[in-house]
Amino acid sequence: MTRGAELYDRVVNWPNPMQLAVVFAVGALLIMTAALLLSLGRLRVFARVLGILGVAAIMLAMFVIHEQTIRTKVGEYITVTRSRYPQPTRFQIRVALLGLPAAATLVMIWVANSSRRRLRATVPLHLREGRKLLAQGAYQAALAEFNSALAISPYLADALFHRGCLHEVTEQVEEALADFDQVMIMRPNDAECYLNRGICLARKGVISDAILDLHRVLKLTNHSDYAEPARYYLSQLTAGNSTPGTLPSENGTDNAAGSTAIQPTGRDYVL
Repeated sequence: MTRGAELYDRVVNWPNPMQLAVVFAVGALLIMTAALLLSLGRLRVFARVLGILGVAAIMLAMFVIHEQTIRTKVGEYITVTRSRYPQPTRFQIRVALLGLPAAATLVMIWVANSSRRRLRATVPLHLREGRKLLAQGAYQAALAEFNSALAISPYLADALFHRGCLHEVTEQVEEALADFDQVMIMRPNDAECYLNRGICLARKGVISDAILDLHRVLKLTNHSDYAEPARYYLSQLTAGNSTPGTLPSENGTDNAAGSTAIQPTGRDYVL
């Protein structure tokens, strides 16, 4: 027996059944922890690493069991080396070594998809709560709800639009424009978004682009909720007012533009 083969034989035969059982238990614990984290939708990358480590630990233990041998001296000069475990057991281990990675991958994919579906089911709740809080003036709480929805569905146009409206109300013009621009990519004919973006552009001082957006509103709809504010702001801008500051209210008084962002209409999000 060569030195390398002898070293391999020593390493493989070093763990006893109790130590191998501990390795199996640790691997199973890692896999269960990974499944729990994935089901909760938390620390997904860390959970996948734990799952891989757990599968690797179990596979290592099975490989060692498959390779372990015992030596029996049958004569003064004859030593017989045979597998420690019977052939049927070793065959089952070979099958498991081939199938375990695929099975573990399928289970982790199923758990991750189930978690993702459960998280997506919470998106309408975040949107409804965010709209309610926005209407109540609880801007920080509303922002948290919209951000939660976008953390689950990053390209959800309704969440981006309502967050843009919140930024508009709180006079965070750049942030509002960034959200409205993303909405335009997904909903290029959204009159409500054109109106709000036009107002933000006017406040920013980009008058030519603001006028284009407000004209676009009038081309897309005659609904009074959008057409009347668009006409008002257009009249202000074309009259030379670079920062239209007031919008007539229903009782005939004027309100400060900084506190009268066009509130979004209610939309129900359907998965």
